[in-house]
Amino acid sequence: MRTGILRSRQIVAFVATTAPARAKNFYAETLGLRLISEDTFALVFDAGGTTLRVAIVRELHPAEYTILGWIVDDIGHTIRDPGAAGRLIAAF
Repeated sequence: MRTGILRSRQIVAFVATTAPARAKNFYAETLGLRLISEDTFALVFDAGGTTLRVAIVRELHPAEYTILGWIVDDIGHTIRDPGAAGRLIAAF
């Protein structure tokens, strides 16, 4: 059995949206991620060196669990940051 074939490869994170303009604003403006590319299929962001692909879908069935998160040093400080304005703890 082969092991470790993807161990040194970067992962790509996927989320979906039915509202690409709203998603673009949220990920770029609210979270400050750099938009790498945009087409009719997806918005692609650089999320701290990880590719985040926001797939544009016709119908969305929201997950009942966390699908995406960030590791931060101090969640309280991050939430209170004036740039966050409390918007980071919100379902999108």
